[in-house]
Amino acid sequence: RKYEVSDLLCIGMEEASAALTFENVADWIVVANQLGLPTAEMFQARCLEFAQHNLAEVQDTDGWARLFQNKDVASEVAPMLIRAICPPATKRAKTGQAPM
Repeated sequence: RKYEVSDLLCIGMEEASAALTFENVADWIVVANQLGLPTAEMFQARCLEFAQHNLAEVQDTDGWARLFQNKDVASEVAPMLIRAICPPATKRAKTGQAPM
């Protein structure tokens, strides 16, 4: 147990979360997606939230272009980003029923 890779990965993702910028967030989304680990999913969610709140600035970066050039990552990330930007309406709202 000399090297706890999962612990190091968590520490690295925490450090990266604290250092997210308009320029690097799209690249971190790609990295988190490629890791495919539960802790990376939480990091990816943080990155998507950051991108959502700063979308105009993030979309204007080279990292954003690279993200969507990677078809595998883009196909997985795009639906998550769309849901984050425009959350689905509740069933009640869709059917026009008033909440009780």
